[in-house]
Amino acid sequence: MSQQLFSAGKVGCFVDDYGPGQEKRRGETISTITVKLRVMPFDAKLAAALDSGVGNGSNIKSTIFSLNSGDPKPNFTRHDFKLSLARQNLQVYASTDTVDSRIALLQAKISGTYVRTQKDINALALCFKATFGPVGRDELELIHSLHRSQAFIRFQESEPLLEVEEDGDAPPTNGNGHAAAPMFETDADGKPIEAAPAKAKKDTVNRKLHSHQSKKAKKRR
Repeated sequence: MSQQLFSAGKVGCFVDDYGPGQEKRRGETISTITVKLRVMPFDAKLAAALDSGVGNGSNIKSTIFSLNSGDPKPNFTRHDFKLSLARQNLQVYASTDTVDSRIALLQAKISGTYVRTQKDINALALCFKATFGPVGRDELELIHSLHRSQAFIRFQESEPLLEVEEDGDAPPTNGNGHAAAPMFETDADGKPIEAAPAKAKKDTVNRKLHSHQSKKAKKRR
């Protein structure tokens, strides 16, 4: 039985962010793009379509939603999921009524999946990353045109990618072979969750530097 991220048809996905990466295949370095996608609102019906498509005991619906009412469980804020999912072909459409797709993004690896609350509309959002390549001009132009807008995507299992040497959960790399800077993850207000710790660390360093300078001034007296 083939796997699909969603067993439903076209699913509305917001393109929140994208960035470059690399993947090694048979000794060659392939340029890739990682796109951060968000399905919102994410309800019990879409959760059931996800569980049905992924299979392998996927239990996203029962983890997040009440089986009796279909509403999110009380006090739910966020839950991360590691899906056992084959690579996907993403057929991108302009709308749910469009017959022909705009482009097909092949051999996409789905990772970084989580569900969180979205306070501004009192709904849940499913967030995940899709990494695919090699990337040409058509793919780059499409992703750039969709940035911070919505596309409708049909997910289908792709053929096995036998030439991949490094797969799994290894982080993507940039053009210098180093690990690429991770794309931000947002809290319920849509703000990067890493921003606050970085500022706190900077303030701590500044306080230490000021204290050290004060001690040196006292010794000189």
